[in-house]
Amino acid sequence: MPINTLFFAVVKKGKANTLLQKAQNLGAEGGTIFLGKGPSLSKLFGKNKLLLSDKEILMINCNRQLNSMLHKLVAQTKTLAFSLPFSQFQPENKETKNIPKEIADCIMIIVDKQKGEACLKIAKKADAKDFIIISGRGAGIPVNYYFPLAIEPEKEIVIILSPKGKTASIQAEVYRDLELDQIGKGILFVLPITKISNLSVERGRQS
Repeated sequence: MPINTLFFAVVKKGKANTLLQKAQNLGAEGGTIFLGKGPSLSKLFGKNKLLLSDKEILMINCNRQLNSMLHKLVAQTKTLAFSLPFSQFQPENKETKNIPKEIADCIMIIVDKQKGEACLKIAKKADAKDFIIISGRGAGIPVNYYFPLAIEPEKEIVIILSPKGKTASIQAEVYRDLELDQIGKGILFVLPITKISNLSVERGRQS
């Protein structure tokens, strides 16, 4: 199967394996599960309070046909999902032509441990609504192998999903307030999103 897309789904902790099994029934060859944290709403603290709960992020390498089926699958459960274009060397064919139009951005910020929440608070002030924190230490992740990822949390990777019109302002706020122009403070880069499901859905209904 030609690979040109990375599909990501964000679910509650313990739910990713079930979603992976459903994806395999649709033709997925495998996937990788990352442990992280994402936003959670609580009536006790109000909607403006930044609360984080344990999440699992499922990553599946696929072609565009499988990618569409996976988005239809998660749409039924209000699960936040997004897709990033992925390129590897392969002969040109129908799958490598006509790359889908970019519809949103994936802002990725790599910072030191315990800096992730500060990054999210800054981004939230710039009106960011969909975000995830993943703990890591720069280890390579095989895309064709599934395992519960348990790594030493020396770094935090903050993923912010942003509509095109808001990306520049979110980047500017985070870059300035975290002083990312200084060596060792962190790295920020942006990747295009070609498909997204349930952006900014009501978090209380997310599976």
